[in-house]
Amino acid sequence: MTAIEVVISTQTPVKTSSDLFSPIPDVRSPTVDTRSDNPQITQYRTQIAEIEADVSRISRERFITSHQTPDDLGEWMARWRQAVEGLGQSQIHRNGSAPMTGDVLLMVSVGASGAVRDTKILASSGNKQLDQFAQNIAINAAPYDPLPGTVQSATDTLHITRTWRFEPSGTILTGE
Repeated sequence: MTAIEVVISTQTPVKTSSDLFSPIPDVRSPTVDTRSDNPQITQYRTQIAEIEADVSRISRERFITSHQTPDDLGEWMARWRQAVEGLGQSQIHRNGSAPMTGDVLLMVSVGASGAVRDTKILASSGNKQLDQFAQNIAINAAPYDPLPGTVQSATDTLHITRTWRFEPSGTILTGE
C-alpha cells in the first residue's frame, strides 16, 4: 500500500473572498436612453409587444390530425365529421351531376365558439373546383358545437388537418 503525504505550507498567503471579488476601478456602467420620447426605444417597445402578443396567441392554438385526435376532443370530432360529411353528401346529391373525385388535404381552423376562422388547402386535388367545394363544405357546415369547456380553457383556435376523400360513389370521407 502506498502512503500519500500532504504538506500544508503557511508561507503562501490565503486569499479571502473579498480579495477575489473586489470591484475593478474606473469601470463605468453604460448608460441607456430609455426616455419614452426616443423614437428607437418606442419602436423596440412596439415590436416587443407585437412579439409577445403573437407568442400568447400561438400558445393558445392546438393542431390535430386524424392520426392524433386526443381523448378530450373525440366526441366533438365525431360530431364535426358528421356535420361536414353530411352536408357534403347532401350537396353532391342535390347537384345531380356526376360527383367529382379526388383527395384534398384541408386544414380547417375553428374558434372556441365553433365558428370557422379559416380554411387552407395544404395539398390540392388537382381540381380547383373540388378544392373550393371542400372549403365551402367546411365553411357552410358551421357553426359547429363550441369546443368542450376543458379544451376552451387552453385553446382559442383548433386547427383540424384532414384528407377529404371524394369517391366516385358520391361519398365524402374526412378521416384519413
